[in-house]
Amino acid sequence: MPGQKPKLTFADSVVIFANGPLPPEEFVKKYVENPDLIVCADGGANRIIDWKIKPDVLIGDFDSVSKETLLELGDIALVRRPEQDTTDLQKALDYVDSRSNGECTVLVFGATGERPDHFLGNISLLPYYQKRLEIEFIDEKYTIKLVGKQLSISGEPGKTVSLWSLSEKATGVTTTGLKYNLKNKTILQGTMGISNELDEPEATVKVRSGNLLAIIHH
Repeated sequence: MPGQKPKLTFADSVVIFANGPLPPEEFVKKYVENPDLIVCADGGANRIIDWKIKPDVLIGDFDSVSKETLLELGDIALVRRPEQDTTDLQKALDYVDSRSNGECTVLVFGATGERPDHFLGNISLLPYYQKRLEIEFIDEKYTIKLVGKQLSISGEPGKTVSLWSLSEKATGVTTTGLKYNLKNKTILQGTMGISNELDEPEATVKVRSGNLLAIIHH
């Protein structure tokens, strides 16, 4: 396959374009300056074809990418995965995961989408890769990522930060630098961690067990 990238290593940066609505071009390009790898998940390529961003890899079952886009992309790696039991975004994450020697940063655009079923399905993928990939879903209004064991969050005081348990519960949740700090708390699926905010320029979130999401508003 032409354009095949070498095996990724620790701290490499990856950008994935899923086939959901994207933030404005100017917003996205602030994040897409020098990634080591750009991957389009099937129809995600249609959404950036006019942005002068050339992906390294196009992956999926190819039921969404147009013939015009394929011609425009030219010499890139095409990875066809026709199986229907995984989404195109999962196929893209599997591709990156299989070429990672350790953790690498993966910025995903177009994963929040307009359909709640797609959005919930995409969110549910995060725990499967958390030991090897540091994945961030980025929208114009917010960033979503798993806390892992500890997460640092920086920004201007007043920025909204919500914590939500993706698993049945997240235990041992301790925060600093937030307006409403927690100490060794258990967060059940629900509204307990919604609409907190930065009280200092930098905050930390720690969790002992469970999958805890941080939704950080820009």
